[in-house]
Amino acid sequence: MFHERTRWDSPLRQAQDAGLTTCYHRCETTYAKRRSGNDWKRVSHNQIMEYDTHNDCYKHVHHQTCTVRISRDRYQVSTGGWDTVSTWAKIREYCPIHTFKPTNANIMHTRLVGWGDYKGRGYEHFVPFYDGIEVDGDGVPLKMEPCKFQRIHRKEMDAFNANVRIVRDKLRTRMLVGEWDDAPRMSYPSYERVVEAFAKLAQNEEWIDHDLVRPLFMRRFADDEEGVIPCAVRFENMVKFGRQAPSLKETYTKECF
Repeated sequence: MFHERTRWDSPLRQAQDAGLTTCYHRCETTYAKRRSGNDWKRVSHNQIMEYDTHNDCYKHVHHQTCTVRISRDRYQVSTGGWDTVSTWAKIREYCPIHTFKPTNANIMHTRLVGWGDYKGRGYEHFVPFYDGIEVDGDGVPLKMEPCKFQRIHRKEMDAFNANVRIVRDKLRTRMLVGEWDDAPRMSYPSYERVVEAFAKLAQNEEWIDHDLVRPLFMRRFADDEEGVIPCAVRFENMVKFGRQAPSLKETYTKECF
């Protein structure tokens, strides 16, 4: 399955060995050493600790983001959208949560939470990570949610890729001379409209229908800020857009816990 190495001297190992109750009392002791008049305690140059009287928990704030809330019976973890190495290093100093990025391209999540050993090769169970997830003292999520997967319809995807190759060959020379570099701004067509356009253009043996070609080179409103984007680049972006069509792939959920 999946694997994440943990050194014996790492903050994650220390958080695991400490346990939830010990970690809560350590926060209690550290917070008591704050300066007189302050409602926070600095624990590093970019991290402070605060006490939430309403929820009876200690909050660890990394820069401006509350990353970990430590209660007597659970941890609450959040990245605030900052999915970085430094953010997770700070989180694992206080919470024994195991997270990893999936290597399976069919999993539609950027990060997962895993637990349980799978034959020494990784995690036996995993659920998607989301901001505000709560875990127990062993890093096991308290709320289990199924993972989203996508399944490609191979026959339809192969037909779409074949149509793309035919259309690309037809338009290659005209793209090189920048014929559609000044294409007007247009709203994005639907996924299925793009798939249909490639199919019709590939089947047209005579020449190209300009009404079908023009949406393939459309300009977004952000293009002016990024500078002139060559029509060949916009064409490839539209190919990637078309590959997301529901007729080419489907999404399903599966319980992995």
